[in-house]
Amino acid sequence: MRSLFFRLFLWFWLSLVLVGAVFVVSSPFLTRTHPHLAHWERTAGERALGYVDKVAEALEKQGPRALDSLNSRRRMGRGGGPGPAIQVFDDSGREVTGLTVDPEAQRLASRALEQGETMSQRRGARHLSAKPVIDPTGRRLVVVGAILRRPNPIDLLEPAVLLPRLLLLALVAAVLVWWLARHLSAPVDALREATGALATGDLSARVPGEVVGRHDEFGQLARDFNGMAEHIERMVENQRRLLGDVSHELRSPLARLNVALELARQKAPGAAEGALDRVELESSRLDDLISRLLEFTRLDQGQLERKPVDLVGLSEEIVADAAFENTGAGLHFDRPQAGEICVLGDEKHLRAAIDNVIRNAVFFSGSDTTVEIEVETTDALSRVRVSDRGPGVPEAELSRIFEVFYRIEDARDRGRGGAGLGLAIAARAVQLHGGTITARNRDGGGLMIEIDLPRA
Repeated sequence: MRSLFFRLFLWFWLSLVLVGAVFVVSSPFLTRTHPHLAHWERTAGERALGYVDKVAEALEKQGPRALDSLNSRRRMGRGGGPGPAIQVFDDSGREVTGLTVDPEAQRLASRALEQGETMSQRRGARHLSAKPVIDPTGRRLVVVGAILRRPNPIDLLEPAVLLPRLLLLALVAAVLVWWLARHLSAPVDALREATGALATGDLSARVPGEVVGRHDEFGQLARDFNGMAEHIERMVENQRRLLGDVSHELRSPLARLNVALELARQKAPGAAEGALDRVELESSRLDDLISRLLEFTRLDQGQLERKPVDLVGLSEEIVADAAFENTGAGLHFDRPQAGEICVLGDEKHLRAAIDNVIRNAVFFSGSDTTVEIEVETTDALSRVRVSDRGPGVPEAELSRIFEVFYRIEDARDRGRGGAGLGLAIAARAVQLHGGTITARNRDGGGLMIEIDLPRA
């Protein structure tokens, strides 16, 4: 029931079927041939004719006395009472019992007299029968009986006849409503797909031309969305270009700074050694930041050289490098029994993703704690899990630590270093490989980050 198409289809279809069902059941044109309706018509007509036969027989035997008896027993009407209304007409069309003439009965009497036989007819729920008769005086008369009897619901609702019609009606309504619901929901689906793609980072996502070309509100909305998406894409592309250009431009003065630093070491006295060491440290940090910016820029271009990559061997190499660079850091790699666990991807980008996650864990872990690295596999995916015993991350900010330049203001703050690029690089690399990266706090403190990648 959550689908707009299904809701539109169901409501329109039920409405059409309901209206059609009422029409089929109530229409005299469609129901006049029902067996139950024919039975109702026959029995009502037989009842009216039965009264007419009795009066006609009395007139043949008793003549005018039968009319006196008839008038004394019942006041004549138009057949609206519970019993039949009887009128008698002579060969000139005059009503001989003194009642107000019923024109419909008079016309039926005239036809019966001309034909010289009993005749019956129905007008709606009113049944009339007319029978010519000759009284003992030789006068030609016509006895007309009218009875009002409406059909019962069962007379109208004949399942054997109604069900095929209702099924045909439901089928035709389903075809028409399917087209209508598809016509209304298709542009919404196209807009939803485009917005979903844009939200996941696909800046080239656009609503297709068949929706854009519509001359209604959906078409206008699609054109507005495409205009917005193009504007966002241009802004982001300009930002990426600026970031890459600035990073490249900073490389040259940084290289000259390092050359000048070495010359200063050679000429400066020993008292300046501490200051020069500090300059070298800051220069190294700046070089690392520029390298990460360039790496993120390359990742944002989305270019991959895919080939089989063993996550176990790759993780083992990264752990060894991290242990060498961070002497004293507790690093434990849990090698799986399965041996190789391969994925199809770009080894350079996958190395960057796992390396940044491990470096992040080492950076925020204490010297007396251990960073655990595990690689495992299931039928559908391969997983790299990195767990530390650092300060963790506030629950409300777990989903944001993979954003570019985002840093936690508390435990993992600016004072402890980092530019907020490492986990963003990891997230982007994993996303390019069709995988996911998630973070959650561990019981007892610390952070656990899991990288899930499709199996090769």
